[in-house]
Amino acid sequence: MTLSATCDCLTPRQRAVLQTVIEGQRDKEIARTLNITYRTVETYRMQIRERLKARTMIDAVRIALRGE
Repeated sequence: MTLSATCDCLTPRQRAVLQTVIEGQRDKEIARTLNITYRTVETYRMQIRERLKARTMIDAVRIALRGE
């Protein structure tokens, strides 16, 4: 799925994490896929929510896909 222009505020790595979340991967799978630690994934998820002004990751995904 293509991320909306709303995601332009995210870094390339944050976009990669968000894309893997959209694909349904869990945090540990994301860490393995992107070769980063589980804690780093948690940090990126927090940053994504903050930058997209989303309360939850579900809200962040909705914003990313719809461009709300």
